[in-house]
Amino acid sequence: MSADAATLAEEVREILFPDDPQGSFDPISRWGDLGRLLESLEQRGCYLMTNTVSDPDVRRMASFHRSTDRGFPCVGASGWGLYESLGEAVLIAARAALSDPLAE
Repeated sequence: MSADAATLAEEVREILFPDDPQGSFDPISRWGDLGRLLESLEQRGCYLMTNTVSDPDVRRMASFHRSTDRGFPCVGASGWGLYESLGEAVLIAARAALSDPLAE
């Protein structure tokens, strides 16, 4: 995991899993951590949407949305990027949804 991704993972861990030891959360390379992240955000009413295209490079994006009476507003997104894994895009979107939500 890159230094930037490790910093993002630590920020998300502090919000979602404050009792976990520092540096123990890696949703990019550990499926169990990714699953815990997704379940925790679902419990908060945030649901994951992802997409991947090849044009010719593989580009990925992830976003979290809330269910409301008026639709499904985005609360955090990674934006399209050349992320090495989908987990990296999910981590970026999760941090955005938790730290600076785009909608309530």
